[in-house]
Amino acid sequence: MVRVFFAKTGRPAEVLQVTPTAPIPSPAKGQVRLRVLARPINPSDLLYIEGLYAIKPELPAWPGFEGVGVIEALGEGVDDLVVGTRVAFAALGTWQEYVCVPAHSVVLVPEVLSDAAASQLYVNPFTAWALLHKAQVVPGDWILVSPGASAVSQILVQLARERGILTLCTVRRDDHRSRLKKLGATVVVNVSTEPLEEAIREFTAGRGVAHAFEAVGGSMTERLLPYIVKGGTLHLFGLLSLDTSNLNLAPLIFRQLQIQGFWLTEWLKGLTPEVREKMVLELVTALADDSLKLPVEAEYPLEEVINAVLHAELPGRFGKIILVS
Repeated sequence: MVRVFFAKTGRPAEVLQVTPTAPIPSPAKGQVRLRVLARPINPSDLLYIEGLYAIKPELPAWPGFEGVGVIEALGEGVDDLVVGTRVAFAALGTWQEYVCVPAHSVVLVPEVLSDAAASQLYVNPFTAWALLHKAQVVPGDWILVSPGASAVSQILVQLARERGILTLCTVRRDDHRSRLKKLGATVVVNVSTEPLEEAIREFTAGRGVAHAFEAVGGSMTERLLPYIVKGGTLHLFGLLSLDTSNLNLAPLIFRQLQIQGFWLTEWLKGLTPEVREKMVLELVTALADDSLKLPVEAEYPLEEVINAVLHAELPGRFGKIILVS
């Protein structure tokens, strides 16, 4: 089978390699073997290859954290799944043609979903749903979303729209403004050319927001704190800028603000079966009825992974890059 790997960490386009002759794995007890159809390139994948993610690779290593595939073989003890079923899944090393994963971790996906959409089910939709679930935002509330064009933020906007939650999103490009408005964003502010403070004051009637969802990090995190109401929370779910910041801690003390980190991997560990079932049902239903859209910018064959990661690194991209088999 074709497999993408890296023997040293570094810039993805410089360290990734492709082997067409890797052996096809056999499922162990409690596992299923999947023929992987599609997998997205997420920021976490690129950080993992660079050695900058929370999970550190043991070299040589195999990238990719999620995908969609067809069950081709069942391990011992697996009697509740059927060969030929298409499923979404999360696993380490999805950038290869076949993977073996625990049978209990897969999610059946309806035929109406494209491979590109189904391949993205785990990381970003789960994160967006979990952020709103944890924050307990109610209809009519405003939330601040930064950066609005990130994949998780786009999903946050759509889920918030369906729940009657008002969204104020930051962007740095005017073309992202129109795209976010089509997805249901209430207000979009280009922070490169427009004052964020005035927009927040105008649209929230001077109150500010109780919850901000932020994935840039660095100086942007500190920039958002003045717009959060006393006792409010900034939910930090990414560090896209990779910048460090000498954060002014005074607002956290005197206005009793919280900065709450979120990592899906840890959140899933404490998830009850009831909440997981509710989340999966809501997200799969929304994707199936097209009320939740996951934009795709381009698809590349697995063998063209270098071109794919170069495309994924381009600034201003709005949709996902998908690796297909």
